[in-house]
Amino acid sequence: MRTIKNRIKKAFSILITLILMAAIMGCSKSDDGGSDVPVKAGKLSVTIDGVNNCNGGTILDFKLPYTLSQETEIKRLNIKTKLSNGSSDDFIDATFNDTGSTITFSQCTVFGTVSWVDYEVRLESDNGALSNSSKVRINKPNGAN
Repeated sequence: MRTIKNRIKKAFSILITLILMAAIMGCSKSDDGGSDVPVKAGKLSVTIDGVNNCNGGTILDFKLPYTLSQETEIKRLNIKTKLSNGSSDDFIDATFNDTGSTITFSQCTVFGTVSWVDYEVRLESDNGALSNSSKVRINKPNGAN
């Protein structure tokens, strides 16, 4: 009887050890957009130059500095928006300017009844690697549609 209990304890200990090893080895820095990614996005910033200046909306000019750890180019922007009313949208924008260290792009945004819009941007390289995300909240400017 004692031998069976010892074997069960030993098997349980081995099982716990295997689970812990699998958990530790199953997560790497690249899974969370950490420092191993080839493209690292800096702080996303936005400039608003007037309101209601594009098809009833407001032009938002974005600037996103970045660094590369290997030879690659930025292919597109993966953009997520979230509005103060809870709705959200994901889209890809291929219209941007790239200086080799900074991405700039513009969006025409109609705020309507929302009080703010969150923009989250990830850069996608030509080899498909995604950068960490960079976010900015834009409060509805006074007088904006």
